[in-house]
Amino acid sequence: MEKKLIQAVSREISISRIQEQALTLHRLEGNCSHSNFKASTDYCMKLMKESGFQKVERITLKADGKTAHFDCIMPQAWDMKGRSWLRLDDPSIPEDQRMIADSDEDPFTAGIWGAPTPKNGLDAEIVDIQSVDKAHPDLEGKFVLLDAQTAGYYKFAAQHGAAGVITCDSKCGDEFPDYCRWSNAKGYVGWYPVQGDRRIVIFSITPRRAAFLRERLARGPVKCHAVSQSRIYDGEIYTVTGVIPGQSKEEIAMVAHMYEPFIPDDATGGIIIMELCRALQSLIAQGKLPPLRKSLRIILSMEWYGFSEYYEHPDQCKRLLSVFSFDSVCHFVGKGLSELQLRLSTMLAPTFIDYLLPELFRKNLPGKIITTEKGTLSDDTFCADGELKIPALWTHVTDYSRHHNAGPCFMDANWDMAYDVARLMTALVGFLAVSDETDAAALAVKIKRMAIAALKEQIILDRVALGENKLSVYDAVGKIRHQAQQAAERLLSINRFWPGTVKQSDTAELTEIARKAIAKIPVPAGKRPLSGAAAKAAKMIVKRLVPGPLCSLARIPHDERTSSTVIPVLMYMLLDGKRSLFETVKLYEYEHNTVFPEQKIQTFMDHLRYLAKYGYVSILAE
Repeated sequence: MEKKLIQAVSREISISRIQEQALTLHRLEGNCSHSNFKASTDYCMKLMKESGFQKVERITLKADGKTAHFDCIMPQAWDMKGRSWLRLDDPSIPEDQRMIADSDEDPFTAGIWGAPTPKNGLDAEIVDIQSVDKAHPDLEGKFVLLDAQTAGYYKFAAQHGAAGVITCDSKCGDEFPDYCRWSNAKGYVGWYPVQGDRRIVIFSITPRRAAFLRERLARGPVKCHAVSQSRIYDGEIYTVTGVIPGQSKEEIAMVAHMYEPFIPDDATGGIIIMELCRALQSLIAQGKLPPLRKSLRIILSMEWYGFSEYYEHPDQCKRLLSVFSFDSVCHFVGKGLSELQLRLSTMLAPTFIDYLLPELFRKNLPGKIITTEKGTLSDDTFCADGELKIPALWTHVTDYSRHHNAGPCFMDANWDMAYDVARLMTALVGFLAVSDETDAAALAVKIKRMAIAALKEQIILDRVALGENKLSVYDAVGKIRHQAQQAAERLLSINRFWPGTVKQSDTAELTEIARKAIAKIPVPAGKRPLSGAAAKAAKMIVKRLVPGPLCSLARIPHDERTSSTVIPVLMYMLLDGKRSLFETVKLYEYEHNTVFPEQKIQTFMDHLRYLAKYGYVSILAE
């Protein structure tokens, strides 16, 4: 990226405007009641128009617990209509310590997707999940105290007749003992509850209050009175989108999700996109940038589920050259952790931008701890799959130990990082949007040099792993071939933006580097010896039949749904009906530097047979 472009952009980006607008959007979305979302999307559409977007529209999606987009079943709408609270009914506890959850004190304590109680509330006994006999649970009509990530135990409690659950974020207990955790993962399968899931009351309490409750439970039974003023109904949720036209109808898309109650996750993301586009247009108007050649698209929607509906439309997808996600770009992180993660596109949609993005941030933020990650099709990047093949990259900040904690660790925005992401992504998007064929030719020379250097570095790491017996000779050969193919495809991907820039012959040097490296590896003659589950997987050929990643298992009867996460989503997307399951597993291992044990491979096979019964995949050979 030219230094003068970054300097011009840096002067144009207004972090004060980003901050003001993000805080306003955050306030409008409130406690994530669906009744707030008309106002929050009104505000976004107003800002989009002010930022220069045209054809701004709001797309209405059903929130009814049964409508599916790809494999995502949209949850029913949910509102918090009034004060919700949970009081311990125990005379031995001082009156001022009995109220352990009160939405007037902290809105997060009323758990999203939680069911309402009767108007006058309900009385129930509280039990600790740690003391429950899982084989013979006695939960009927009780509240169950849970810990940390609770989706599985929520389902367990609901299916065994519990009146509700009380969750806490014990992982953050030492650092943030007086903050709740917000969790949207309350579906039996997938993130969200759907028609057929039993809905129960949900409260979230602080680690300090959970420790107090647990200590009291250890001394004997505890009863409570609960009031939940929520509403579950068939309603609506929205996607808002707009375009800034360039000379071509081809679009560079920037996406951020809405409808979560954190400033960085993700009120700030959509606002940064608008500021990015405003800044580019200002620079063009000042004559500091040439006119846009590629169009710019903004898409704001419900994380994963709403974007599934957008990507269902081929006419919309065929215009998209690439997608950049702005989800969670400016959280604070714990000491010594990565301050910024650069998620690359997947092996199914490799792109030259996989080289440009890390170079851009590392060169311009030399004091930051920055890591790169291979693409996994997670969250709103699943368009980089084998069917849509839209390159998708994600610049984000994540400290999983603090995820969705309501304290300052996750709620407060790191505005310095927000500014850095905004200005550098503006420079990158601007370069991609205004560059011509001459720029592309120069870029191709640079990308080829970067591809060669990266491949050589990877081969050195492969040789070290081989020498340390972390790779077999067969896997060393397979991995080098895979890495060379990925490097070649990244170089060729320049043609996606500027057709005809790179020829197939331009990848010959990459192929030769890999050939020479492989020639030095003493591979025994004959086929690779396999046994057990690996041998069975080598005979199994599976073809994916349903577009999109697995999520809600919408095609399967409710009572027969198990889990959509048994097989990594990228591995599932690799099932093309040509390569064997064993070859598919190996490709995933090469890409993500992991090794699956025999039992895991057997689990994959069993799950694929389960999916085949309902038309998700076809097993062509076993």
